[in-house]
Amino acid sequence: MTLTSIFRALLRRPCALLLLSLAATAAHAQTIGQVRFVTGPAELVRGATRTPITRDLALQQADRIVTGADGHVQISLTDGSFVAVRPGSDFNFAEYSFNPNQPALGKALMSLVRGTVRVFTGDMVRANRSNFRMNTPITTVGIRGSGNILAHDDTSGTINHTLTGAHSVTSKDPAGIERTLVSYPGQTIQALPNQPPRFIPTPSFILAAASPGGKAEEKAAKDTQTGSGQSPEDATTATTDKAANSAVAAAQATTNTVGGAIVAAQPQNTNYNALVRFTNAISGGFESGLTQTAGTNGGAIIDAQGRLVGMRNARYSTFISANGGNTVPLLNPTLPAGYGTTDYEGTTVTISGGTHHDGFRTPDGSVIIGRWQGGTLSATGGTAGVPNSSGLASPFNVALGPRSLVYTVTNATPFSVIASATGTINFSLVAATAPTDVAGNVGTLTNASASANFTNLTITGQFGLQLNGATISVAGNSAISAFDGGSFNFINLPNQGTTVTCSGATCASGGYRTTVNGQFNGADGRWMTMIYRINPNRTIAGSSYSDAINGSIVLGSGSALAPAFSLPMTGSVSLNFNNPASPTGFTLIGNNQVAVSHVAGTLQANFSNSTLAFNATVAAQAGSFGNAISGPTYTISGSNVPIVRNVATAIAGPPGVANNAGTMNISCSGTLCVQNPQGRFDAIFRNASGTSGSANIGVGQYFVQTTFGTPPTPMNIVTVDASRGNFALGGATPALLTGGAISHRVRASQGPRTGTL
Repeated sequence: MTLTSIFRALLRRPCALLLLSLAATAAHAQTIGQVRFVTGPAELVRGATRTPITRDLALQQADRIVTGADGHVQISLTDGSFVAVRPGSDFNFAEYSFNPNQPALGKALMSLVRGTVRVFTGDMVRANRSNFRMNTPITTVGIRGSGNILAHDDTSGTINHTLTGAHSVTSKDPAGIERTLVSYPGQTIQALPNQPPRFIPTPSFILAAASPGGKAEEKAAKDTQTGSGQSPEDATTATTDKAANSAVAAAQATTNTVGGAIVAAQPQNTNYNALVRFTNAISGGFESGLTQTAGTNGGAIIDAQGRLVGMRNARYSTFISANGGNTVPLLNPTLPAGYGTTDYEGTTVTISGGTHHDGFRTPDGSVIIGRWQGGTLSATGGTAGVPNSSGLASPFNVALGPRSLVYTVTNATPFSVIASATGTINFSLVAATAPTDVAGNVGTLTNASASANFTNLTITGQFGLQLNGATISVAGNSAISAFDGGSFNFINLPNQGTTVTCSGATCASGGYRTTVNGQFNGADGRWMTMIYRINPNRTIAGSSYSDAINGSIVLGSGSALAPAFSLPMTGSVSLNFNNPASPTGFTLIGNNQVAVSHVAGTLQANFSNSTLAFNATVAAQAGSFGNAISGPTYTISGSNVPIVRNVATAIAGPPGVANNAGTMNISCSGTLCVQNPQGRFDAIFRNASGTSGSANIGVGQYFVQTTFGTPPTPMNIVTVDASRGNFALGGATPALLTGGAISHRVRASQGPRTGTL
């Protein structure tokens, strides 16, 4: 029988046609869920009819929920899913079908036109997660887990926050190409029109929406959890994204408290590096403060909510920064009368009180950032790090008042990965703390990006911010150190290639000084952190500075820095050290600041037995900064130093400091030699023939970065305030057994501790 003959038969049988119509109507009117709770103004829009929503109301496909300024609606669906519609929302069930006997065939498409919803999925997602979707006017949200908060408005675009499991957010970039980003518990993604999705600090209104709105919602949250804190779906299904992030899988957020919703994993490596910036009020102005984990047994202290609350064995420093005159930028401006720096090693730092903002953690746990506003920073114990440091009471307290401190907690990329990578990789903004100043003003980081050339070990980057009526832009370039996580520094001293511009009525008339400390993070270098300080120049020599802007930035590339080569299995090479064209460190010699740059000598590598030998001299640059003193000359040497992967390390210091490390011998000539000096030598080969590489040398008062072989790698002047001129050995390095990073931070790469940068 043809379709035409069937249609004619139905026309001759009106009763049959009526039954067919009624069946279609009944199918369309199938109940998909029920209203469990309602408060405040809320309407059901069904076709052309609008009626107030009441408790126990049965819902159908295509129903629309519209809430007023104080309206809340909680809905349970037939598959066990739960939806809480918040005030000021327009939400509809564009498509929903579910048969408990065939849960994998269920389909759901929910659409949020505006407002906020909180969703926990049920049996449909457990059976087939690909059939559950949520839309906004500019995104599609895929459900890879169970709990999320979704918001949309014309100003902020779409914001999705993951409570449990994982979610994919897809939007179109300016070229119309769909881009997708995946979030895990505690992470928040924003999508703006014609922009790819990006991670952002969790807004306060999202955190407010994370609190259960009633008993039904709290029960739904608990029902989506297993004993381990995972959603049932994620506990039984290992996705590709999840498998790559075991630290996330081990720390799924619970949802019965706001704190639980943003919980982040305690770093498994207690020697994670942490860096904190803050300001401290002094007579007539402010000084900068810096606290950094360092040396053996150092580490970040993270609380149950994933926030930095302290540091062990830290370096605590304060200093006056920015230019001391309004004409010629000076490295050493005059200090305020009676001012003394504070510089102590080995302190225990505690952060207490205050309010936490802008928390973010990368999926692999290699980066944590945040901002504490108000409260107190305390430093207890420690010994003077440089001569003439001011006394440190126990404890030494800094009351932040309205100000903020910002922090980064990082796991540096192994330097063997940094040094053996090639090519250029672009990094884009993932998350940031809000920029803040000494008055307690809170601004917005508007943009950030960077491009890293690992072939030449150079980087360019920029970021912009708006704060208190000023729009500030920073753009810089720097060499990348092959060591210390691929660290780099943007600083606008003369000839350093960094600029700071400002527009707006509140811009400082004397211009600005900035220091940006950067580093690559994670096992494969796909993350980058930058922590910055921006000060108005001091237009009167001998004054303190008038303001400081601090903030932390996380960028991501999505691309791994896979090692690009292996060294030869046989043969040998003899290579010369290349004297750096520019100083790569500064130190104090006889209370005078000198530049460290002079390296001369040779390196021999025997690839047949994977050993290395070296002999070199290290000295300061004679007459640097107008100082007549040139300082002592250290002669260093080593033999039979193991080459592991493409890295070789030799140490002169306490036994057992590093595994698979050779011994470095040291002698000294000239005046002011350090008695029984300690030191460290790290070499990294940077090509497959073993004829080019970089070296990191710390000995006595000196720290210097140089290259060996050809072609030489450009070196940058290193003059920033996150470190000092003293050489520190660091901790045990079992990672060398597998060719990984040595877990130390030689912190002479960032300038003298005269307190005057």
